[in-house]
Amino acid sequence: MDQYGLTASMRCVSTSSSSWRALAFQQQGAAISLVSRLPFRSTLKHKAQATSVSLSVSVRCQGGAATSAKPAPVARPVIKVDEGGGTVMNTNALTPVYMDFLQRLSFVNSRESSYPEQDTVTARLTAICGSYLPERYISLGATMGHIVYSYHPVDLQVKIGHFTALLLMVDDLAGSLTGAALERYLEDMCLFQMKFTNPEGYATRYPGRGDLHEVLEKYIHYLKTDLNPFFPTDLRLQTLMIKSVLDFMEGNLQEQHYEEHPIEYTADMPQLPRFLRYKSGMSEPYAHFCIMHTMSSGSASQDQHFFYNSLYPMVPDLVDVFDFGNDVMSFYKEIQNGEDSIGILNHGRIHNLSPLQSLRDSMETVIHSRTRLMALADRTGSEEMMERIVSLFQGYLIWHVRNKRYRLDEILS
Repeated sequence: MDQYGLTASMRCVSTSSSSWRALAFQQQGAAISLVSRLPFRSTLKHKAQATSVSLSVSVRCQGGAATSAKPAPVARPVIKVDEGGGTVMNTNALTPVYMDFLQRLSFVNSRESSYPEQDTVTARLTAICGSYLPERYISLGATMGHIVYSYHPVDLQVKIGHFTALLLMVDDLAGSLTGAALERYLEDMCLFQMKFTNPEGYATRYPGRGDLHEVLEKYIHYLKTDLNPFFPTDLRLQTLMIKSVLDFMEGNLQEQHYEEHPIEYTADMPQLPRFLRYKSGMSEPYAHFCIMHTMSSGSASQDQHFFYNSLYPMVPDLVDVFDFGNDVMSFYKEIQNGEDSIGILNHGRIHNLSPLQSLRDSMETVIHSRTRLMALADRTGSEEMMERIVSLFQGYLIWHVRNKRYRLDEILS
């Protein structure tokens, strides 16, 4: 389908006294449409208010103690835990939740959402890293660089695509390798910082060990050369990218530890899921990809002042968009894959929320961030920046919706 549409509204029904009670839905016939758009160009600055999104949850929950002339029909729970501890999902019930989320972000998925230069980005990325990255990672990287950051020049889109392709392969290997290969790979990740910062010290301390895994060696090369978008023109952001990659390696290792030695999440550790997500999410570089190269006044000092005083305040909300947005758009795929230690579920365990309400909390965070970002963009006085925020949200959602990696076509088509 080119445009997603659904006629549905929802009602939550408590089905258990457990803190992990399942929630059920009933369709009731209220139309949801995803054809609304934000105004562009000359109207953007004057209609920023139109981008404000209602922050009230559109689903009305009824507690089990509520009285009614007619008892609510029994519906299948959205998510519940079976006797063996596994997660069972009613995928049909998730559809209206995601449809409402996309509508509130003014998402449009139609033939108009086309990106004609994507083949160019893919071809150039293949020429750079086709010898060591499988085609699927090149394709994912190219679409991220071109669709999410379509307002940047092609050269910059290629560099962002390269960064993304490397990131995805590094992440996937940690989850797909087994046995001795996984053990060696995790050791390589532990040694990544030493090999990056002090290759001579690495060779001295570990004689005969040899290189790290090829994709990790390529990541080191990427960070040290002008293959990345910040080097050598902006060494401050270059340092930030290096820090983020090192955090990503540590975050991956911590995830592997918790996979083998699960932790019991309790109410006195409310910040832990967010902290782990931040370390492993690589959200800061992607936030800076959005706001970099925004203007050129002819004065380096004026450009720097504009960047750090007008644009840098957007970074925290952009970080939340990438972190919580990815959690939301990955949730279905992760549940279907049997993953249990994921941010949305852990947030629910800590705060005594159902998985569905925890999912909605993450959705609300993304919606709040978008509202604030549009206000901050309007405050800069730059219509280009407002268009970038609109384009980034549209592209980021399309990247997930059209990407078979996330399997969203199973609940949105």
